[in-house]
Amino acid sequence: MSQIRLPATCIAELAYATPGARASKLRPYKYSNRGEGAGRSAYYKGTRDTVREYHRSQNNTRVLRQAIERLTAIENDLSLPRQTRTKARKNIEALYAYEDLYGARKFTVMPNHFLALEVGSVTIKAQPDLWVSENGTEVLIKIGVAKNRSADQVDLLLHLIRKAAIKTGYKIRARNVVYLNTKTGEEVISHRPLNYFNRTIVNTCHAISGVWQDVRPPVPRQRPVTSQNVNSK
Repeated sequence: MSQIRLPATCIAELAYATPGARASKLRPYKYSNRGEGAGRSAYYKGTRDTVREYHRSQNNTRVLRQAIERLTAIENDLSLPRQTRTKARKNIEALYAYEDLYGARKFTVMPNHFLALEVGSVTIKAQPDLWVSENGTEVLIKIGVAKNRSADQVDLLLHLIRKAAIKTGYKIRARNVVYLNTKTGEEVISHRPLNYFNRTIVNTCHAISGVWQDVRPPVPRQRPVTSQNVNSK
């Protein structure tokens, strides 16, 4: 079997999924060009790009205001698909949450280094959304909505990012790997030891390897047959 490459968010989801749900949860990641797997990493791209520009402009709040105005126009445009408008609203929430928590911080935007962790036949890609530095201390920030994730899932996600950073040679302390819950505006930091989830990670990757070959592509939706379709043939 060739190496399976999955994001840390997937590992966090699978770790607490029932055995029967694993295949369905893996499907959008295995066939990422067809489903949500491809879109998840880009969901908060607008927020990430705006925040980078904000800090590079010496925390000019006009950058945030203009981005929120653009996103608000998209959210209110009823001619656009609902998913597009919902994505705009989620990014607005993310920008407000970021501003409340980190708007006054003097972050220097750093290159977002590639981080990965190999566990058996699974390569876990554990990228933060933002990699910044403040007074010489590097901080890794993950942006997301923790509404549908348990505290353990978020904690595991933070562990994977930190373990991958350390594995790659970066000395990052637990308090400097943070999760920004855009729905509540809260910052989540793990307080558990680095080896706390070791068995969970190994067992999850082993389970993924066991079902990977059985994960089939999604069945294309059939266009309903109508009298108009029949008559046009």
